[in-house]
Amino acid sequence: MLTAAGVGTALGDANVAFRDLQHAMPFMLQVWMYATPVVYPADAIPPSLQWVIALNPMTGITDAFRAAFLGKPFDFAAIALSMGVAAVIFVLGTLYFQHVERRFADVI
Repeated sequence: MLTAAGVGTALGDANVAFRDLQHAMPFMLQVWMYATPVVYPADAIPPSLQWVIALNPMTGITDAFRAAFLGKPFDFAAIALSMGVAAVIFVLGTLYFQHVERRFADVI
């Protein structure tokens, strides 16, 4: 929920300032969906790029669901990293909203 609130707030605010962003958002969300290891396991990524996929806040959650259903051990470090990245995204989205909200009435 923190990730969705942070990304939604940031993209909603940016959409007010940059009207063409609404056309790029579906593409960005689709790329994010394919960057999340849902269909493929995170272990399928080369070891040199594991840190990149670990920064996706949904990676820890999907790995936790996979571990729960398939009986694998939980990777608590991945879950903690996902929670940390989600908190950072939420804070950055909220700070961006506070920065640009004064100009909303002028733009709209």
